[in-house]
Amino acid sequence: VSKICAFLCLLVSKICAFLCLLVSKVCAFLCLLVSKVCAFLCLLVSKVCAFLCRLVSKICAFLCLLVSKVCAFLCLLVSKVCAFLCLLVSKICAFLCLLVSKVCAFLCLPVSKICAFLCLPVSKVCAFLCLLVSKICAFLCLLVSKICAFLCLLVSKICAFLCLLVSKNCAFLCLLVSKICAFLCLLVSKICA
Repeated sequence: VSKICAFLCLLVSKICAFLCLLVSKVCAFLCLLVSKVCAFLCLLVSKVCAFLCRLVSKICAFLCLLVSKVCAFLCLLVSKVCAFLCLLVSKICAFLCLLVSKVCAFLCLPVSKICAFLCLPVSKVCAFLCLLVSKICAFLCLLVSKICAFLCLLVSKICAFLCLLVSKNCAFLCLLVSKICAFLCLLVSKICA
């Protein structure tokens, strides 16, 4: 009985040891499999994350380029509109100056004609006074045209200065926008990395 009992105990211990070894082998295999799957998933996640980061940086760079192009186009448009308005103002001013000089010459002519007609029956003094009146009238017309030309030149200079100021400010704002956009893109890429 003791021999059979000892044999059975030995058999049970062998079977138990075999089962323990089998369990440990299966457990080790499963652990290795889990670690491999986990490593693969980690690699996949890092690859996807790197791809998304690259995509975000590309989109950000594209948007920055688009913003700078739109800003440059708007600045060019503003400068063109400003130059057109300045040209229009100078043309209107020149037209008004020409109109004033024409009106002045037209008004001076009948004054001198009326004066000459009234002086005809009278003396040389009246003729001299008529000549003096026509000279004063011509001088005033010349003075008005000179003042008008000076004002037109002043208006065109002020308009050109304002256009230059607008274009400078627009270029500065575009540069500022592109710098902020580049900084934000760099910040996004740093956070993503």
